[in-house]
Amino acid sequence: MGHHHPAALQRGTELLARAAQVPPAVISDSSLLDLHLGQWYLAWLGNRLENSSTPAAAGSKIDQAWVDKCCQVARHRAVSQQCGMAASSRLHSNVSAEVRRLLGRSELVQDELVIEDCLVVDIALPRLHVLIEVDGSSHFITRLRGAAVEATASKDQHLELCGASKFKRRLLQRLGWQVRSVEWHTWQRLGSNAQRSQHLRQLLASVGA
Repeated sequence: MGHHHPAALQRGTELLARAAQVPPAVISDSSLLDLHLGQWYLAWLGNRLENSSTPAAAGSKIDQAWVDKCCQVARHRAVSQQCGMAASSRLHSNVSAEVRRLLGRSELVQDELVIEDCLVVDIALPRLHVLIEVDGSSHFITRLRGAAVEATASKDQHLELCGASKFKRRLLQRLGWQVRSVEWHTWQRLGSNAQRSQHLRQLLASVGA
């Protein structure tokens, strides 16, 4: 969904529209997995946001009942996945508490805000239109490199945000949000509240927090 040729975007739109011809009545757990329905909706949303030059072609052929069904499934999956592991929950709580200490009571801070019915974000600052995603280890993949690079690079340098997280951020940015990231390995290295507060202050400096 990046800088694609218009013909490729149009082809994607046509495939989405063709898929939507399946009558909603046949959708069931036995015929289509929730995973596929949720992914279909995210693909449709991405196509809608990034192919705005031809909105009529993108939307006119798609059965709204199908879109609504897939949106419902995508929301359920997103909320369920957001619960995550206990360690991730503790990390989120720690970062959220530090954000509140830094910004004070005058700034509204919302946890697990749902955007576009299916994008659940960790921490939102609505007035500033800023999101803070708390990225645990499950959000990353390890890049494979040659032996020479392996010998000189640290473990953290091999990490890269996974495709699903990158795609989610791109959608959020298309929706007008500024996205900031707090990575678990960075947070762990900050040994005091003062260091963590300074780290957050630097993250938010460009938005005037």
